[in-house]
Amino acid sequence: LWIVDSAGRARIGWPHLSRARDFGDVKLPADGALGGQLVAPVGLPVKGLRVVLLRKLDAGCTHYVESCAIAAGVDGSFLFEGIPCGDHACRVESKDFAPEAHPIKVGAETYLEVHLKRGASIAGVVAGPEGPVAGVKVEVADATVLIVTDAAGAFSVGGLDPESHRVVVRGGGWIS
Repeated sequence: LWIVDSAGRARIGWPHLSRARDFGDVKLPADGALGGQLVAPVGLPVKGLRVVLLRKLDAGCTHYVESCAIAAGVDGSFLFEGIPCGDHACRVESKDFAPEAHPIKVGAETYLEVHLKRGASIAGVVAGPEGPVAGVKVEVADATVLIVTDAAGAFSVGGLDPESHRVVVRGGGWIS
């Protein structure tokens, strides 16, 4: 069950309902604001990246749900207004930086400086006995984009955690 505001942002929610339940009077959290800046590893602001606000669910749950997203300004700044006070996480989506959720407790006016970490990338060529294989799907664990090989069988994906990732190739009669 989700209670959302007029903009469709999750205000309060219970993800694990298995039967009818009377919630009684539901008190919505007060509005708050979260502003901040994205900072590259070299200390400079990073513009234009998608900043996603995740709302921590209620009732002792450990899950988060995407609440809203905006693009950082030319100076790397971002501002979410009219969001519920309470526990959130802020995530930045980029092909160049590692995905990382930054937990934060939002109040009336909250500031978060997000220091981005350089992300890892995986690139390769899918080839069979006849040579490169074009148009096959490459699945990389934790990648948030669809990856398909080009005409030369090549693929690449960035913005990954710098750790090991499972890579699976599917399509065109191929499966790894």
